[in-house]
Amino acid sequence: RLLTMFFSFAEYDVWQEISENLSALASIFRSEPFFEKLHRFIKKLYSRQFQTLGWEAKEGEAGRIGTLRATVISMLGIAQDHDVLKQAYDLFMSHKADPERVALAGDLRETVFRCALRHKEDLTYAALKDIYESSSFPEEQRNCLLVMGSVKDSARHAEMLEYVFNSGKVRSQDIAMPLGSLSGTTDEGARAVWTHFKENFSMLQKNFGGMWAAV
Repeated sequence: RLLTMFFSFAEYDVWQEISENLSALASIFRSEPFFEKLHRFIKKLYSRQFQTLGWEAKEGEAGRIGTLRATVISMLGIAQDHDVLKQAYDLFMSHKADPERVALAGDLRETVFRCALRHKEDLTYAALKDIYESSSFPEEQRNCLLVMGSVKDSARHAEMLEYVFNSGKVRSQDIAMPLGSLSGTTDEGARAVWTHFKENFSMLQKNFGGMWAAV
């Protein structure tokens, strides 16, 4: 009955509120044995909306519909919808190859990046790194950092921490974004961040203590 009620909602604000709460629940319960059931629930809930919205904006479409489209696709990415992840990956690689011909709407960019990473983490991570280092667009760079931080491969956690703190390519004011993604995506990522903080606290306090105190 609750699922049927959800299907009846069409209002933008309602879908955004539902999505924020389900996304939070997905993060909280990511290690629970019933997590796959939550995936199936989310996929069933959002598939109908995706069929209506699709990937591309329609002529005369209200601006907030673009935000809703990104939200719906993002939730299907959380639910590990294979078709959506594959489509996002193909779109991402086309964009990477020819960003002028295959432009991504600003409200959809991070969602496409994130879904592509979930489909093929190794190739997408490397491509995002290239985009981040070559882009002169701060918002695009932030999108890259946030998604790069959401890697699930535990072997890449140390690599990401090294890149964030020691590569010299990440601005001090942007460091918190990939760290938040890394600690919020998997339990292993959270432990890697915590271990890094404990083992390098003196260095971190020396380099960033003044900035933290100001906050």
